[in-house]
Amino acid sequence: MPRQKNLIEWVVILAAAAFAIGCTGQQHLTPTHGRAYYAAMRAQTVNPDAGKKASDQTGLDSQEAAIVAESYLKSLVPEGGNTEVGKQQVLIVNPEESAPSK
Repeated sequence: MPRQKNLIEWVVILAAAAFAIGCTGQQHLTPTHGRAYYAAMRAQTVNPDAGKKASDQTGLDSQEAAIVAESYLKSLVPEGGNTEVGKQQVLIVNPEESAPSK
């Protein structure tokens, strides 16, 4: 029994030491760590100054938004289908109900 207790103590000590070593800071990183990664990401940016200048954008008023929404919904209706936007049929499927019985 004393040998087993001694072994358990050593395992606990080694685990604590490994934990302490693994939780150290980033002093092992060089000052240039990650530069290539960030340079590659910047090279992929189409317009690097895009977020620096705020643009003045205005939204649609309610009438314009309604016209856009209605024309979009009409574009989804197949030819010869129901063209009244508010009276389109909706199919609701419950996957649990349509699953085959086990």
